[in-house]
Amino acid sequence: MLPLLQTKSLKRKNNKDLCRKDPCFSEPFEAAVFGRLSTFFKDNSLYPSGQKKTNGVPFAQKRLVLAALSGGADSTAMTAALAAIREKFPQLELSALHVNHGIRAAEFCIVDEDAAIALCKKLDVPISVTKIPPGTVSEFAKQSGTGIEGAARHFRYQALGEEARRLGADVIVTAHIADDRLETILMAFLRGSGPAGLGALSGNSAAFEVGAASGKPFPVLRPLISLSRAEVLAYLKARNLEFCLDESNTDERFFRNKIRRVLVPFLDQQFPGWREPVLRLGETQALTAVFLAEEAEKRLPWNDWKISADQFFSAPEILREEALFLALDRLNAGSAESKTCEKNPRRDTVRSFVRGKGTAADLGRTRLECKNGWVTVQKTSEQAATQGFSVLIKKAGVYKLNDITVIAGGPEADPEQSVFYADFPLALRSSGDGKILAEDRNGRAAEICKGVPVWKRENPDGGKICFTIIFNGGSFSDGS
Repeated sequence: MLPLLQTKSLKRKNNKDLCRKDPCFSEPFEAAVFGRLSTFFKDNSLYPSGQKKTNGVPFAQKRLVLAALSGGADSTAMTAALAAIREKFPQLELSALHVNHGIRAAEFCIVDEDAAIALCKKLDVPISVTKIPPGTVSEFAKQSGTGIEGAARHFRYQALGEEARRLGADVIVTAHIADDRLETILMAFLRGSGPAGLGALSGNSAAFEVGAASGKPFPVLRPLISLSRAEVLAYLKARNLEFCLDESNTDERFFRNKIRRVLVPFLDQQFPGWREPVLRLGETQALTAVFLAEEAEKRLPWNDWKISADQFFSAPEILREEALFLALDRLNAGSAESKTCEKNPRRDTVRSFVRGKGTAADLGRTRLECKNGWVTVQKTSEQAATQGFSVLIKKAGVYKLNDITVIAGGPEADPEQSVFYADFPLALRSSGDGKILAEDRNGRAAEICKGVPVWKRENPDGGKICFTIIFNGGSFSDGS
């Protein structure tokens, strides 16, 4: 059983006492959470509905906060701190949501759920529980190409958004801490992410996230983002609060866990003092991402998901990339029917397109194309996205892809076979209607259906490398 939160009830004499800007907290942890929360409510720009300031008073009117409560150390400390703040400001209403992702053994899920409910009962905080059917997250991860962690996050934020709208909440709060930021920056660095990835979970007061199928943004605040895990544990000890341990956090098969348990301790040992500079890097990249997004909006505005090719290619390369990523984000977020999320495309794939190395690029459920003087972004069919493929061949070799084998740079072959000539790099993609389309830097090189070329470029200068396609079976690999 969890012990009661030891919080003294205050005698409130008048409204002036209720509206103190800087109340006295016995715990610095609570003061830090209060600071983040009050800053959020005093900032006009963070209200989608245009609500106004209230003379600098953070809680002069009722505010409803929805806390994401897993039962772990971070979310337990956050919820307890918010309950302590509510003791001083009764205008602050607090509710919690626990999400059972269905990816752990049932007995562990029950322990987490019971602990979250017990904590909320002791704190007098209303709580709801969302249960995701077992297997749903793993199937989602498989279909969308994301990891289990990313798939779970998708369902969690969807549930939080739906619950926030049901309650009429002003903000969702999550228990990300400074250690999470460091891990995220390292993960983004090792993946070769751009400014937005490196600046994720920044120390900014809030971020707008998509939390429901409607695709409408909802404010998500991270009030613990400047606090360390050591500070979280110290607060829990001071408040005599128990919490649950997730045994999957020790499984180093997960990328984040390997960063947390292997790379971070190594950096702590070999490079003392590395944490603050890396956090500053994340802040700088977050500011860079905002600047690039704003510049891309001004210089490369999309009109019905297309833009003049002359205008597009006259902009700096980094703005072209940013404009495409923004368009892809909005195009995917705008689909209320899709039950899967789109994995972020590889930056080098987008970069090849913006450098003019190809006239088209398939990115799963979306496609980039430069044709007839226009650059367009469009969704592909559900069937093409599920059964299709796209690959860029940059050197000679033998490649196996789905049910075909491609011999790139092979010897001269019988012209009656599935042979065509092109240059490197060559983009191969399925069109969704049974055809394989081949494009190089000079445009469309060939179309092949059921092993037979239905069209191939006749221009003798259109490509000097022989490509042969053989239909068989196997998954894609570079056999060169």
